[in-house]
Amino acid sequence: IKRYDALKTVDSCWKNNFLKLVDFQLSEGHTDVKQECGNGDLFNWIQTQREQYKSMIEGKPSDMTLEKKQALAALGFVWKIEQKKEHSVRWIMCYEDLINEDNVWKS
Repeated sequence: IKRYDALKTVDSCWKNNFLKLVDFQLSEGHTDVKQECGNGDLFNWIQTQREQYKSMIEGKPSDMTLEKKQALAALGFVWKIEQKKEHSVRWIMCYEDLINEDNVWKS
């Protein structure tokens, strides 16, 4: 795991939530936190990060900083819901290819 020394200037509340996301990513292999799985607070924090990022790129007032953006990106953070859908579709297509390839080998 990379050290997040660049986050020295980030407030402790943000850093604590980020470290929760790091733990989640380490255990689950992704940052797609579901609200239903007992991770409501982390899910809400993630939604806030997406909103802050959107405001930042639109030039609106935002708490998102380059440090925060880079730290989240290093985890493979998905910034837009559409990205999540693209990843899901790509995953399903790869899975179906594997199943089809496996069936060819079995016949």
